[in-house]
Amino acid sequence: MAPVERTKGTRKLMYQRRTKRMEETGRCPDCRGRGRTRAVIHEFYYEPAKDCSACGGDGSYRSWQQRKKKA
Repeated sequence: MAPVERTKGTRKLMYQRRTKRMEETGRCPDCRGRGRTRAVIHEFYYEPAKDCSACGGDGSYRSWQQRKKKA
């Protein structure tokens, strides 16, 4: 289980780094400031891009933070 725990720790650290970097630039960490999610294109499935649910389509860190506190 040690490799699994190591991977979880690494992912958590990477998420914390990305969140801090996005806070410095003022962008939403989930959509990276675009305000929209990526379109999912697969051979048998297509889902169009939609507004980011984490920031409400705003793309700002402040909106993301406020929505995170409410949840």
